[in-house]
Amino acid sequence: MVPVPTLRASILDGDGRRRVTAGGLDRIAIDGSSYRHGGGAGIVSTPAISCGTFRMQLLSYLGKPLKSDEVIELLEMFEMQVVYEFDRLQENSPDAYYASAYDGGFQFGFDQHQVLNVIWSYVSPAEGHAAVDLDTLGTPAFDRFAFARDYAQQKGIRITQPPSGESWIRLEYDTAWVHYEFTERRLTRVTLSRPNP
Repeated sequence: MVPVPTLRASILDGDGRRRVTAGGLDRIAIDGSSYRHGGGAGIVSTPAISCGTFRMQLLSYLGKPLKSDEVIELLEMFEMQVVYEFDRLQENSPDAYYASAYDGGFQFGFDQHQVLNVIWSYVSPAEGHAAVDLDTLGTPAFDRFAFARDYAQQKGIRITQPPSGESWIRLEYDTAWVHYEFTERRLTRVTLSRPNP
């Protein structure tokens, strides 16, 4: 399981996981592994958000059908409306479906087969969305480009980044791609997607 970080400053031990302050510590144990950054990175592992028996980690929804019980439960929980986008101009464009959780800070994108292909999450309020709770992503979140790059290099994760600048970086795992966008050197959006075929 990929560790889930938070940018909050607190310490919580339990179930082999540790939440730590973003500053001060430069070596952080995460489920038996560790990550080191000279400047002290706020990489942590936290449990998923729980609502009764419901546990949400957005990454785990990728690849699920629109009409699956898990997706329907989430659509209902956040009162998400599914929007159908069809090929109105008859240009052989594939159909698509979208659903936004404005209060949750994320949006789903389904392909023409109604399979969840992409999840956009907003780290700060944007486009009518509240800020997403980073604990719900199901993947590391890095508040700096360098932290994401260094983490990927240390873990041997393939990356794609622009030829110059630090506006975005994509970590390419076998089962999912995680795209981090930065504005003025701060994380603003995390996009989770299924890898391109």
